[in-house]
Order: sequence, then C-alpha cells, then structure tokens
Amino acid sequence: MRPSVQLLISTEKAGHALQEKIPGQIPAYILKDIFQNRKRNARLIKPMALVKVIGPMKGERSFILPNVITAENQIKLAGAGIIKGKTQTYAGFLNESEVEGLMWIKGDLKGGVLKSSDPKTGKNIAFEIKAVKSKIKAIVQGDDIFFQVKMTSEGRVSEVHIKNENLRNNNVLGQEESLFQEKVNTLAEQTLAKMQKLQVDVGGFGEALRIQHPKVWRKVKKDWDTTFSTIPVRFSTDIHIEDYGSSITTAD
Repeated sequence: MRPSVQLLISTEKAGHALQEKIPGQIPAYILKDIFQNRKRNARLIKPMALVKVIGPMKGERSFILPNVITAENQIKLAGAGIIKGKTQTYAGFLNESEVEGLMWIKGDLKGGVLKSSDPKTGKNIAFEIKAVKSKIKAIVQGDDIFFQVKMTSEGRVSEVHIKNENLRNNNVLGQEESLFQEKVNTLAEQTLAKMQKLQVDVGGFGEALRIQHPKVWRKVKKDWDTTFSTIPVRFSTDIHIEDYGSSITTAD
C-alpha cells in the first residue's frame, strides 16, 4: 500500500461514502478535492496520509482522522474521528465546532471564517481569517502541570451591522475584537472539555511538554492521555482586525 494513501473515517458505513451517487463523479476524487477548501473552511482538518499515522501509532499517541458523511446524495467531510494512542482503537468523535476549536489550539488554520454575534444588536458578524498562530506553554510547579495557550490571529470583518457608528472608532474596533476573542476561547474550551472527557490528547499538549520539560515528560508519558484529562489549561486570544468589508448601517 502506498504510504501517501489518505486515511479517513466515518460514523456511518464506509461503503456509503464510496458509492457513486452521480454518474461520472468518483467519490475518492471528490473527497481529495474537498481538502483544497481548507483556506476557506475553518472546520476542516489536514488530510492524514498513511505515513503520518505510523509515528503516532508506534509512539501510542492519539490522533484524529477526517470524518466522512453522506447527505442528500453528496459526500462531505464533517468533524473528526479520534484514535486513542494506547489502545489504537476508536475513542470518539469531534463535531465540526470542536474541530474548529482544535484548529485554533494547534494553530493549523489556513483561512476560513469565524462567526459570532453582537449581544447588543443580535446581528451576526464574521471575521475572515488571514493568519493564525498558537503557542502552547507547559508550566511545571513541583508535581503539578498546567498549560497556557496563546492564540493570535489577523484578518478582516467581512460584514458587520452598526448603528450610526464609525467603524474606524477605536472603541467599536475593540468591541468587535473582544467578541471574536471570546468566541475563540469558548471554542477552545469546548474542544478541551471533549478531549479530557474522552481522555485523549490530540491538541499537541504532550508534545509541548516533551519539548519544554523532557524530564517531566519521561515520568508521565506512559499514561499521558489519562494524566492529561485532569490537567488545567488556560486559553487567551488576541484578534487583530486589519480591515472591514461590507457594512450595513442602521438608524437608532
């Protein structure tokens, strides 16, 4: 088998995803092309080739695989299946929102849109992601371990509803950035809660500990997924809005 073969998983029957729904459209090619949309979709994970899972499996590290579903005679990627490192068995599922949170935690986003809503107006606002960076810092104090995750992003607001306010006003700008920062933190916290509930680390926390505190890592790596499930993690996000797209101004 070629090591470049892409691996996927399905919460449904795998055979359904491989059945030709429309004559001439080969499902395998469709799935391969979907990954090209990662620059426009914040809820898609990286494609996982066979060669990329050999290391995690030998090292008994948990990892995720893109999940395939069928809907209305179409196939698409939605969420991710988790393979638990120690047992190398299916451990659970991350839905699309949790995958989005995971991409922020790992800094793996290539683009896409972050959606939120203004609590004052109830209107939806969208942040077009230009770049994302994430840094996981492992902190060890005695026998205690905890993590700090700093996520940063630059982009533009593609659409915003305002009430006779100047979009360039620093107060308005700061409010919009705060809304998106809270949204990212919420996504990350929800993803963390799912990982710790399932007792799997697919966010790169163990790798950060291994690099930053190798002596500590050697003590805890044997049963890391279980240990990770009780470790506190603090998230912080810095969103920088560089520009605005269309705006809809309403009267008071």
